[in-house]
Amino acid sequence: MKLLFEKISKLNNSTLLVIVLSLTLILVASRGFYIYHSDYKIISPDEINYFNLTRFFRGELSFSNCSEPFTYRPITPLLASILPFNPYLSIAIIQTIACLLNVVISYYILTHLNKDRIVKFYSLLAVFFTFPVFYYTATARVDSLGITFISLMTLCIIRNKSILFFFLFPLALLTKETCVIIIVFFFFYKFSFNDILNQNNRKVFFQSILLLLLFFGTQIIVRYYMSNSKVVVWHSSLEALYFNLSRIRSFTSQILSSLTFLPIIYLLFKYKIKLNFKDNKIILSSVMSFIFGIATYLYAFLSAYPDGRFVWIAFPFIMILISNILESYWATK
Repeated sequence: MKLLFEKISKLNNSTLLVIVLSLTLILVASRGFYIYHSDYKIISPDEINYFNLTRFFRGELSFSNCSEPFTYRPITPLLASILPFNPYLSIAIIQTIACLLNVVISYYILTHLNKDRIVKFYSLLAVFFTFPVFYYTATARVDSLGITFISLMTLCIIRNKSILFFFLFPLALLTKETCVIIIVFFFFYKFSFNDILNQNNRKVFFQSILLLLLFFGTQIIVRYYMSNSKVVVWHSSLEALYFNLSRIRSFTSQILSSLTFLPIIYLLFKYKIKLNFKDNKIILSSVMSFIFGIATYLYAFLSAYPDGRFVWIAFPFIMILISNILESYWATK
């Protein structure tokens, strides 16, 4: 193991990035080939709905055959409808490309944060060589592109690309509404808690309000134009909680997806690493976004059908935390 680490430490940035991209592609493709050779016999109800929405955009199916809330997430099926393959394969290709693009975006996030190349390498592996990337990417779902949007908007925030960020935000919401998590990162990264009354904080406050208005406005508009006979709003209920607690298979995916947290937990407690929340805004904003992601996941037990994908949305922020923890860990060696 030590010899492998020494060999890896001698590789340059480009080589390490290619290794992560290659491993991610192999991981994603292995699942995709399995689904393909099973003749698509293991397609979930969610995938069938995105499948139908893609066919609608191709003019092959009436909109009455499409179901809410899947119609509220039109970006991925719209892109997939352009490709000359069957709808399932087309969506899977879009999702795979998005995942590989996310690797590159995440690499640039860590580069902008001045992380060492070895820290970047292991941080990327920690979030991309994982169960949700393997299980959910090369499928007819929309989550991979949504998470790529989250990573891209994170990069825009830390590089102060405000115009591009505000342009991407509505598109991200039309990919999947869980991209609203980026508002939390935006606020805690931009807001100064040391001088609450400064002029910049007022600007950040109003920009955050604008983002919330964009979120609600986008959701209202897409529900108006992309609904059949009903408007779906997630309501909490004890019945949903009882049902979700009985879904053993779903719990398995949630547990496997949560294994990404283990490096954080192990290093924090084993080596008593402390994260500097007060003076490091990237850590504060990542932790708060992670907490929001977990809160969304817990709320899903009362209102939706949680699985590993609900954990996956926090991965861009987990990667940042892992990089800081690894950096602190190696500094003590």
